[in-house]
Amino acid sequence: MATVGKVIQAIGGIAFAYVFIFKFFIPALNAPDFFADWILTSEGIQSLLINFVPVIVLIAIGGYIQSASINKRAKQQDRIIGFLKVYGTISLAELASRMGMTVDALEKELTAIRVGRDVVFTISNGFVIMAGSEKTEPPKNVEFREVERITREIATTKCRYCGSVIPVNSTKCPNCGANLS
Repeated sequence: MATVGKVIQAIGGIAFAYVFIFKFFIPALNAPDFFADWILTSEGIQSLLINFVPVIVLIAIGGYIQSASINKRAKQQDRIIGFLKVYGTISLAELASRMGMTVDALEKELTAIRVGRDVVFTISNGFVIMAGSEKTEPPKNVEFREVERITREIATTKCRYCGSVIPVNSTKCPNCGANLS
């Protein structure tokens, strides 16, 4: 879905460049005095709005789709990490089932977690094993709320401005006040 957002933003960028060059830049080069007088009229302002507002909206929609996709993926990774913390050792098939994913998709997500997060685990003989876990058997009937609670506790990152530990989904650093969106 993030790719769809990038594509929509790229299309919007191309449309913006096209409109700017062919509707405004070239006419301004061909008749600078006329263009300068025309752009300040209500017709010129209306033309600006009609041509640029839809393009800017398209770019904004692409950004929103991309952002929503990234947030959805971060929440999915948080849930996976929460399950790993709760169970310690869990089969790939069981974890994929609980996440509503295929085993292949789960393995890709686990690779992304290993690369992008500070979470240490191994995958061996079809099981995901959390580092330092003493558990050999998954606990019976762990409530989903417990997984969510643990996920909130461990889902942290560092502020890219001051380095303090903050929740993953923070839009503003509580320590330095930097905007993280």
